Amino acid sequence: MQHDFSFVDRSGTGSVKWAFAPKAVKEAGVMPFTVADMEFRTAPEIIHAACTAAKHGVFGYTMADEAYLDAFKGYMEKIHGAKIETEWTVITPGVVSALFIAVRALTQPGDGVIIQPPVYPPFTGAVVKNGRELLLNPLVNNNGRYEMDYEGLEALAKQPNTKLMILCSPHNPVGRVWTREELARVGRICRENGVAVVSDEIHADVTYNGHAHTLFFEAAPECRESCIVCTALSKTFNIAGLNCSNILIPGEEMRKVFIHQKEVDCVGEMNYFAYGASIAAFNSDSSWMNAMLAQTWKNFEILRDFFHENFPSAVVYEPEGTYLAWIDLNGWNLTEDELTAFLVEKALFAVNRGSTFGRQGSGFVRFNLASPEAEVRAGLERLKTAAQAAGLR
Repeated sequence: MQHDFSFVDRSGTGSVKWAFAPKAVKEAGVMPFTVADMEFRTAPEIIHAACTAAKHGVFGYTMADEAYLDAFKGYMEKIHGAKIETEWTVITPGVVSALFIAVRALTQPGDGVIIQPPVYPPFTGAVVKNGRELLLNPLVNNNGRYEMDYEGLEALAKQPNTKLMILCSPHNPVGRVWTREELARVGRICRENGVAVVSDEIHADVTYNGHAHTLFFEAAPECRESCIVCTALSKTFNIAGLNCSNILIPGEEMRKVFIHQKEVDCVGEMNYFAYGASIAAFNSDSSWMNAMLAQTWKNFEILRDFFHENFPSAVVYEPEGTYLAWIDLNGWNLTEDELTAFLVEKALFAVNRGSTFGRQGSGFVRFNLASPEAEVRAGLERLKTAAQAAGLR
C-alpha cells in the first residue's frame, strides 16, 4: 500500500508547533521544523478507529481493559521481542507527566537526580520544578559519536543523596540508540549504588539501519525491581494529541508507589479516543510505520547531503533513532542569539535552539525530519539563499 506523506494543512487545529512558531515564520506561512510531532497524517487504520469511536457517540470514562492490554502485549512482542506482564502497565496522559510523577514518587526534595545532557528539556524541568538536585552527566562526543561517560555516572551515583537517573533511550536530540551492552553498564552502576532508573523510551520504534532498540529492563534485568520504562505510540504513529502513554513498571513495590503518586496528583486514566486508536495501531501490519521510517530517513539523507555540499563547516549527526537531526553550526561563529535571529528572520527556517537541551547544545540546532519532503527541500533552499547572502559556509 502506498502511503501519502504530503502536506496537511493544520491551521485551525490548535497545533502547538504552528501556533508558537516564530512570528516571521508564521507570517510567511512556511513550515516550522520544531516540535517533535509529525506533519504526516497517521495510519488509515488509526483514522478509521477514531472515526468509529466518534460515531459511537458516547465519550465516557475509559480504561485500559483486557482487550487493550492484550493488544499492547502483542505489539511489544512483535516489534521489540519483549514479553511483558499485564500488571506491569500503568496508563498516563503522556511520558512527560510520567517523568514528573516518578520524580515525586521515588525521591524527596533535595535528592539528586541524574540526567545526560544535551537532552530533552522536560528532564531538567521534572527535576528542578520538583525541588530536587539536578546532577549532570553530559554525553561525550567521541569523534562524531556521542557516548556515555560511565566514570562520571558512577561518581554521581555514589553520592549519598543520589536516588534516581532519568535515561533517554533512544536519545533525544543526539539520536543514539544505546546498545544492550551500554544499557547493561548503566544498569550495573545504578543497581550497585541503589539508584532507580526511569527510562524514557518514547522513540523506541523509530530506529534505522539495523540499530535495534532494547528495553532497559531487558538489557539490565537486575534493575527490574527498580526501574520504570516509559513507552507511547505518540512518536511512532503521530498521535500525541490523544494523550496516552503506556508505562511499564515490573517491580510490584515500585508500581504501587508510582500509582499512589499518580492518584495523589489526580492524574486521570485513558482518553476515550486513544483506546480504539491505540488498539488499531497495536494490531496494524506495520506498513505505515515502515513507510514513515523510509520517508524520515530519506529526508535525513537529503538534509545531510545538502549540508555537506553547501555548508562544509557544519556537522550533521547521523541519527540511529528518532526522527530528529542534530546539527552543529558552531562553525558559523555566531552567538546563540545571532544564530537564532539569522535562521528565523533571514532564512525563515524555524528549528529548535540547541541550548534548550543544555549548555552542551550551544550552537547546535534540532531539525524535525518528520515533515513532507517538499517542505524539507524548500526549507533548505531558503537556508541556502540566506546563508549565501550572509557569507556563511
